Amino acid sequence: MDGKRIVLLPIFIIICIFLAFLILFGFINLSIFITPYSGSNVVSWIFPILGVILIEFGGLFLVFQMWFWRDRLKAKYQEMSYQRIFFIGFAGILFMISVSFFNIIPLILIQSYINSAQILSYLIQPISKFLFNDTWIFDLFRIVIGLIIVFLGFGILARAFLTFGVDYMTLVYLYFPEESAIQEHKIYSILRHPTYAGLIYISFAGILIQFSIYSLLFFIFYLIGFELHIQKVEEKELIQRFGESFKNYRQQVPALFVRPSQWGLFFKLLIGKK
Repeated sequence: MDGKRIVLLPIFIIICIFLAFLILFGFINLSIFITPYSGSNVVSWIFPILGVILIEFGGLFLVFQMWFWRDRLKAKYQEMSYQRIFFIGFAGILFMISVSFFNIIPLILIQSYINSAQILSYLIQPISKFLFNDTWIFDLFRIVIGLIIVFLGFGILARAFLTFGVDYMTLVYLYFPEESAIQEHKIYSILRHPTYAGLIYISFAGILIQFSIYSLLFFIFYLIGFELHIQKVEEKELIQRFGESFKNYRQQVPALFVRPSQWGLFFKLLIGKK
């Protein structure tokens, strides 16, 4: 990547993340303000979910372009092909990161702006509020566990970045496989997609931190999106390239969630022990 584009990269990152959160919170505002005019709670509650789906699947669509245009770009631009598609794919990655982080933001903070009669008011509140009379001990416990999982997710992302480098994280290997080192790190004996796992864990932590129906729904859609991308895009190509050997590997190693029997090794790898 040339010098001018590298200088613009931080600005591009800020713009993409800002745009993602602007849309995510914009759909929540739609849900808040549309109810008095629609006359129906049934319509308004779905807008926050639509915002998450839009940013997530929009991000996955942009990332998919890295695969979709690869052969044509390489044929036309050769060694410059990756630069032609980089910002599109990278924007998709930033959108996916934004959705993961969005789920750990307590939407209960906007409770004062919501009419108590709106369904949205109930969907953003912790479920424990409706199950128990005195919830502070339970709430403290779940929030602490949630924050621990958040740090675990960040730890996985940091370890992936330090281990595999920027090129791997930004899919350079798709366009220059001959210049990419074969990844034989032990983490791949535990997880097939450690970077994605880090984002999934952060989003999952949002269920514990918020403990709301929305946080659960946001996570479910987030997980579905990743599963679709893994099965239909990334691993579809890996099966074509490596055949039965990758199929066997896929049966033996989980994609995103570490098996309990592997937790010890997983934490050792996370802190840098081999």
